[in-house]
Amino acid sequence: MRDFRRVPVFDVVSAAVRDGLAGSEGSCLISAMNGYTRGMRMFSLLFAFIALVMLAMFVIYLFRGPVDPLISVGLFVSFLACLAPALLLLKPFESREELRRRREKAREERERRRGSSD
Repeated sequence: MRDFRRVPVFDVVSAAVRDGLAGSEGSCLISAMNGYTRGMRMFSLLFAFIALVMLAMFVIYLFRGPVDPLISVGLFVSFLACLAPALLLLKPFESREELRRRREKAREERERRRGSSD
């Protein structure tokens, strides 16, 4: 089985994503997401992309010509079936205040460790 982490294209894309998301000190999105959260975020973005494709197929089908109601309803239900998990998985699991408190606590812990190691 091939290890895709060794592929140069994956390295370039992952570096671009990492640098783009953690470009400034204030936006530490990458450091806040652990492996599980990053995987769930990518999974939900995949669902969102599939939902977008299904919506495009639905709209194209409506504008192209004679419409069979069963097919159009099927395409629209497929769009909703892909959109629902994407929205549920992209929703933050904790409030902004709790997230801010957790980040502040982690920052204080890092500062305390830096102070004790100096």
